[in-house]
Amino acid sequence: MKTLLALLFLVTSVSMQAQKRSFDIVSYAAPSGWTEEVKDSYISYSKATGSNWSQIVIYKSIVSKGDIVSDMQSEWETVVLSVHAIQDEQKSKQENSKGWEQLSRAGTWKYNGANVATILMVFSNGKNCVSVLCNGTSEEFLKEFIQMVQSIELPPPSKAEAVIAKSSNTSAGNSSSILGLWTSYNIESSGVTNGMPVPTGGYFRREYFFFENGTYLFKAKDWSVYMKEILFMYETGKYEIKGNQLILTPDKGKGEWWSKAASGRTVGWGSRVKPANFKQEKVTYNFEVRYLSGMNRSYLYMRASKPTERDGSKSNQPGAQHEFSYGKRAKPEEPLIDNPPGTKTGIEEKY
Repeated sequence: MKTLLALLFLVTSVSMQAQKRSFDIVSYAAPSGWTEEVKDSYISYSKATGSNWSQIVIYKSIVSKGDIVSDMQSEWETVVLSVHAIQDEQKSKQENSKGWEQLSRAGTWKYNGANVATILMVFSNGKNCVSVLCNGTSEEFLKEFIQMVQSIELPPPSKAEAVIAKSSNTSAGNSSSILGLWTSYNIESSGVTNGMPVPTGGYFRREYFFFENGTYLFKAKDWSVYMKEILFMYETGKYEIKGNQLILTPDKGKGEWWSKAASGRTVGWGSRVKPANFKQEKVTYNFEVRYLSGMNRSYLYMRASKPTERDGSKSNQPGAQHEFSYGKRAKPEEPLIDNPPGTKTGIEEKY
């Protein structure tokens, strides 16, 4: 596997020669004999020979965090660390080509007992960011990835901004990318043993439903062994998309504390105890939808300039951006948050 990772350092600059395929602002020579799949937020190539396999993903460009180091850290956490437990991490030196900074990062992880090498390449001009990911079990596949990377051609920074701006204007008001059920289901733990969390049986759940008519439903349920009661919250309202902004405007909602079921189980409800402090809040998020191949599902990333009533907080640092992620649940997957007895949100019949 060290041999596989050594290939990372062969990728040191962006070649401006070949141009056979384009996706978003990226032009490149597509790998021959690989299976192509095109989605709104990415294009991928996959190949398998016997027990060996590989996947290459080019993600649609996003707004930069301001510099290549910040972009790499954000993409590494979002695309790689959120899916895999990485070992033997390595980094390349920072390179520059025609206004685009480039960094590469690599590591290994286990899949069905086999070693898998991951290489993430990030290109940034300080305003736009492009990521290219490769997962593979064979040096042969990684060499093909490097050949593709060396053919990558990116537009001058000024033209890249124009392309992205045009794309954003075209998608303004188009909600198709976020329709459906998006969830964040977290398990409560009492600590860590041998590097693994020890579950208590409790959980913290958040769900967003986005409907075709421009309305949304938000629900939350916290069942903790360390709390006497269950926290339940819901909110309905309207949403609007403007470019990469998602605006949620509440109509109604409430929060309540409920006693736990008499059985002591984490399912079921007791009786209503008291109202909870949950305020309806209009929030404008920067958002994007990303497909994570390791999770085999898309994720909705919503970024706010401050903590929100619905999503909570992600940082204690003043002025820090708060990023919340929700995984797409497709039918027949059902929502896991049930309503307390007698509670009606008014739009249950829509899902």
